[in-house]
Amino acid sequence: MNVKRKRSRKRSAASSKQLKKAKEHIFFIDEAIGKHAVPDALRKAGAKVETVHDALHSGALDEEWIEYVGRNNRLAITKDKRIRHRQIEIQAIKKYKAKVFRYTSGNLSGKDMADIAVKTIDKMKKYADNHNGPFIVSITKGGALNPLKIE
Repeated sequence: MNVKRKRSRKRSAASSKQLKKAKEHIFFIDEAIGKHAVPDALRKAGAKVETVHDALHSGALDEEWIEYVGRNNRLAITKDKRIRHRQIEIQAIKKYKAKVFRYTSGNLSGKDMADIAVKTIDKMKKYADNHNGPFIVSITKGGALNPLKIE
């Protein structure tokens, strides 16, 4: 008598992992932060990074890089404290559903910003995974993330 074995319909752990493709996060660094300290530290930590100089051009207007960030699903990092108060930037963030992280203090050194960025990289990725744009989130010196109201 031939007995056919029933095959499990449950996927193995290995095949389930293959189905769950990790989201790719690319950080976009605003020109005001600089070309080296923060981008280099993030790259060294394993992150994919673009700067304004890589993606656009030196002197790009805020609304230009915000559009780029939103259209290309990048995670922007800036130190522009006034970004959430300027209507042109706010309109661009809303229109392009940009995801923007900004340092709470605009007076940090390159090394300090780099240290904070590396310390918060996983928090920023997780926040972006759990929240659709548009958003602006402040990054404190201690590495806490605080969502800001977009006015």
